Amino acid sequence: MDTDDPIEKGKAAIVGELVKEVAKSPKVREAGDQIAQTVLTISKTINVCLLPIAAVNFGYEKAREYFMNCFSKDFENKTKSIPKECVVEPKISIVGPALQGLAFSCEEDELKSMYISLIAAAIDVRKAQDVHPAFIEIVRQITAKEAILLQTVLSLDIMPIAQLILHDGEDGRFLVMTRHLMSVAVYTEGSNEQNIVEQSMVENWIRLGLVEVSYEDLLATRAYYDFVKGAPKYLELHKVHGDRLTVGQGVLSRTSFGEKFARSVGILPDLNFIA
Repeated sequence: MDTDDPIEKGKAAIVGELVKEVAKSPKVREAGDQIAQTVLTISKTINVCLLPIAAVNFGYEKAREYFMNCFSKDFENKTKSIPKECVVEPKISIVGPALQGLAFSCEEDELKSMYISLIAAAIDVRKAQDVHPAFIEIVRQITAKEAILLQTVLSLDIMPIAQLILHDGEDGRFLVMTRHLMSVAVYTEGSNEQNIVEQSMVENWIRLGLVEVSYEDLLATRAYYDFVKGAPKYLELHKVHGDRLTVGQGVLSRTSFGEKFARSVGILPDLNFIA
């Protein structure tokens, strides 16, 4: 962020004033005390001045109820295994935005869990250095369904992916009809609806730097691509175009950035804890 940017300075000033005004409310102070007590049960070294960030969201009814009634238990469950000697003061660049995001995702369990995992990682000296501020923005920019699918996608180094190609006559011309067909059905016991990966989701994960896709590489075991011919999109297009429709096989691979994200939100175990 450009600290000389007048717009950013203006935003910072507004937020600062908002925190001051909200903090005057007795109800907000009461909520802050409860949250502070939760943090202090983990370690008295946590800087409770971070808590007004949560107070900014106190005017949002569902967020207020969550911070008052549920945050303590959720946070304790995520942090109870952290040894006292490993607790450090977290960076406000991580915890502040994470609390903001948590306030507006408290009804979506998958996203809520990711935010709390990031907060927990930020206070653990063994993990804190790998928690990038961009990870909070990633959680902001995915849906709850994507969070469910990423539990599988980011737990693997590589996965099969396909595109549907329509060939036009004998002159070699072709048209890619659909990109990024994927299924996590072979890796999970979830419902069919949960297993569907939409093209826009894959494009979003690529944009966020979590995964890479290549149609120049493919998995040696061709059976991994059998899911394609049962996909609704393939059946729809094959009914119209017949054998002119072919399957382009490829791979989706997790990036190193995606791996760090997965470890920070609890999808993968932290390397520090692997024997």
